Amino acid sequence: MSVKKNSFLPNLIAGSAIIFFALLIYLLSLTEIKSLNKEKDLLEAKRAGQMNEVEMKLVEIQKLSAEDRIVTYAKENLGLIKSEKSFDVITIELSKIEKVERIINSKYE
Repeated sequence: MSVKKNSFLPNLIAGSAIIFFALLIYLLSLTEIKSLNKEKDLLEAKRAGQMNEVEMKLVEIQKLSAEDRIVTYAKENLGLIKSEKSFDVITIELSKIEKVERIINSKYE
């Protein structure tokens, strides 16, 4: 019986050590997960702010590129006038376009 009592104490210590290290790893993992979640939330908030900035800039681009604004600017600042009639359509034979394309390609080869 003394052999069983003597092996009980080392087994108890070894089991306790295993449980202690398992709990330690669990707690370290838990704090790391909390830290990563906090960092993720901060990055998501930063990303949302950046997306809002992009949207505001897109709206600004749309405002600046609106036809009404451009026409008004051209009339007032550049003295241009908008033509009331449509532009003439120019037709070119496909063979002439291909000929010009071949000439250009031969120059840049």
